[in-house]
Amino acid sequence: MNNQEISFLKAFNAKEMPDSEVARSFVSSEKFSELAGAWNALLLGPRGSGKTTLLKMLRLPALRMWAGEEAELYRSAINFTGVFVPADITWSEMVEALGRKKLPADIQESVVQSAFCTNVLIALVDAFESRILPTIGAEASQYRCAKYDRARLSEALAIICSHWTLSPRIMSISGIKAALQSRLLLIQQEVTRLTKRSVPNREDIEQALPFLYLHAVTAVEVAVNQFDAAIDDASGKWALLFDEFEIAPAEMQSLVFRRFRSAGNKVFYKVGLAPCTAHTMSSLASVSEATSGNDYRHIELWYSEKKSALKFSERLFKSIHANSIGTQHNQIDPIGIFGANYFVVDDEDEIASDTQPYGKGEHWKAVFESLKEKDESFRKFLTHKGIDTSNLDTAPNTATGNTIRKIAPLVAFRDAFRRDGGPNAPKRGRKKLNFAYSGWEAVSAICEGNPRWLIGVTSMMLAAEPLRASAVKPSTQVDKIKEATDSFSSMLSMVPTASRGIQTKEPIDRLLRQIGEYFFARIVIDDFVEEPPLSFRIDDKVSTDVLAAVRIAINHGALINIADPDDKKRGFDELVGKRFRLAYLLSPRFRLPLRATKEVSLTTILSKNIASISNVRPTLTQMNLL
Repeated sequence: MNNQEISFLKAFNAKEMPDSEVARSFVSSEKFSELAGAWNALLLGPRGSGKTTLLKMLRLPALRMWAGEEAELYRSAINFTGVFVPADITWSEMVEALGRKKLPADIQESVVQSAFCTNVLIALVDAFESRILPTIGAEASQYRCAKYDRARLSEALAIICSHWTLSPRIMSISGIKAALQSRLLLIQQEVTRLTKRSVPNREDIEQALPFLYLHAVTAVEVAVNQFDAAIDDASGKWALLFDEFEIAPAEMQSLVFRRFRSAGNKVFYKVGLAPCTAHTMSSLASVSEATSGNDYRHIELWYSEKKSALKFSERLFKSIHANSIGTQHNQIDPIGIFGANYFVVDDEDEIASDTQPYGKGEHWKAVFESLKEKDESFRKFLTHKGIDTSNLDTAPNTATGNTIRKIAPLVAFRDAFRRDGGPNAPKRGRKKLNFAYSGWEAVSAICEGNPRWLIGVTSMMLAAEPLRASAVKPSTQVDKIKEATDSFSSMLSMVPTASRGIQTKEPIDRLLRQIGEYFFARIVIDDFVEEPPLSFRIDDKVSTDVLAAVRIAINHGALINIADPDDKKRGFDELVGKRFRLAYLLSPRFRLPLRATKEVSLTTILSKNIASISNVRPTLTQMNLL
């Protein structure tokens, strides 16, 4: 990958960012409101969807340093202390490697749980420190900063250490943290030492690691009771915030998810997960007795509807761009910078912008007439519907107005790729289809409400304009979206067929290509219809390998779930019956409009002979024909 690709895919990764930076540009959303309540929560989302940011914003330092317009409202409503437990890939690999191939499975399981528990306790001690010490910063609030008696706190810490089988050199929060970090080293050292000689038995491990059976959840619940009593906050609440919990030990996942059935306890559990991983799906079965919406909140970090994504994207862009140029949020106008897009149809089949380009004498009248000349099936459609291409009246009270509004993007795509003389006639030159993938509505839709994508794409666009131009040309927007699509497609082409416990023989990119090419054929090659399928439903004839490939694609944000209103079964342990569309970031690759119309079964797509499509559809390297 080149530097631009890396920049796009890794833009604004909150994992390594300090609290001050996360808080500086944070924008609240409906998703954050759902997460921030005093209840258990399951936060599902692909990479870059904002799981880490949302969880980190529930930590005291981040909440204190947040200066957004809604910050004080949230601080007054959030009555718990967040304990952020980061997912460290290096640590994950370390615990998986502990005693690999040398320790019996049951002993290794105990060792891994002990290492995980120690990391959780380190995070808890950090939260203790935040609870009693003010956050340094000119704009920092001292929200939930507790007053305490040193002697009482010292006594409580001693009791906590006794429960944790911990002997710090100094009975203080910093001393406890140092002792826990030493414990992590001890676990690794002792396992290495014991396995060098022979295969150790359980007695050897228990003697070397006397804290082996300390479980994270129990250790936390005991400690917070002692701590709150010491600071005179016996009714205090706490929330364990597990980031990327899919890499946690399966047994710990199951233990935490079982806590979802407990409502109103002192400790809440808020878990960020990739949508599909093998042991996560198995562990989530333990939540089946809990009721989503009552015992816990099920929060999905994707937007199947454009309106919701547009609302969040506008607020996020205003925040990021205002901070970058040093101005007020209300002085930023995304449509003024990127222009409007007249052909992004929203979820109610309405054009997203108020201005309509279909009147007499307008440019788009020529598009309808161009397709009419070269496409017999379109001529028949116009005759059947009584549409006059010389007078494209889109008023809702006219007989054909709504139909014209719905089909306009399809007509434009079909005209652009259907050559004179039929779809297999010689190729003719094309201007860039700026109408399709430029304008604020299109940029927002393509980025899916994914913070990393939106920040990456818009940053690339703004950087490409010389001297900080106040507006970004449509051609520049399309060029940068092309780069982002290329980068995303390249990443997907390298996704392994074994990922997070899910294995398949079906290459992910090949599955996506089959889906995209099928939709392109229905729009361009087949006879014109008012509503060609641009989404699919998984039927019971889909193979196990394809189902696994779908799950991996979901984890990477390449497929977006369109939930049915009456679908009461959340999660992706069962895929049959669920409806999906391609991520709009892939639309430029497959020459598709930014919409998800009626559905077709996945089996129908995979059984379609698409050999002839390669004669019509430009390849990924021909993106200059956009």
